[in-house]
Amino acid sequence: MENALIYRLGDIAALAQKQFQEQYRNIDPIIGINRQLRKQGFAVDLMTIDCHTSQKRVTLLIEDAKPDSAGYQFGMINKDPSNHFESIAMAELNQQGFYDLMYRGLVL
Repeated sequence: MENALIYRLGDIAALAQKQFQEQYRNIDPIIGINRQLRKQGFAVDLMTIDCHTSQKRVTLLIEDAKPDSAGYQFGMINKDPSNHFESIAMAELNQQGFYDLMYRGLVL
């Protein structure tokens, strides 16, 4: 299902990634989309934004039951995410919103 919300958000994140790399050349964010939980019967998708240099990760949780918001957390690539996600309005997940998440999660 190529028009799934997670793929549309991935396209927006890719625009933010390009903008981010213009400012922070030493950080190369890698965007990943994970639909394995959905395949296992959970109505959720995950997006990760990783920096392999610092090992930092931004995890975004998209739940079908919460269409107006998403969950996010900042963590490390080599550690599983916790169960606590901060909430962000779906309307804020535009190019600038993803840029801000990358800055807060990968730079600070």
